[in-house]
Amino acid sequence: MFYLSQNSVLAESVDEKADSISLGTPRTLFSAANYGAANVTSYDVTADGRRFLITELNSPKGPVPLTLVTNWDAELKTI
Repeated sequence: MFYLSQNSVLAESVDEKADSISLGTPRTLFSAANYGAANVTSYDVTADGRRFLITELNSPKGPVPLTLVTNWDAELKTI
């Protein structure tokens, strides 16, 4: 099981028996201080638990460059 808690991503083992569930000791995987609030939609993890996708809170500082390519179809004809 993975979850966010106080700016960290934690993992905890889950052991399911016939009539009970027991949880292991939580361990911190990595810091998530600059990422989204601790809710269900702020992160996702691959099925094997090796990769995470986390929503970043802060946008880049300063202007973000934009490249506008005009007449791009003419460029295709020269190839």
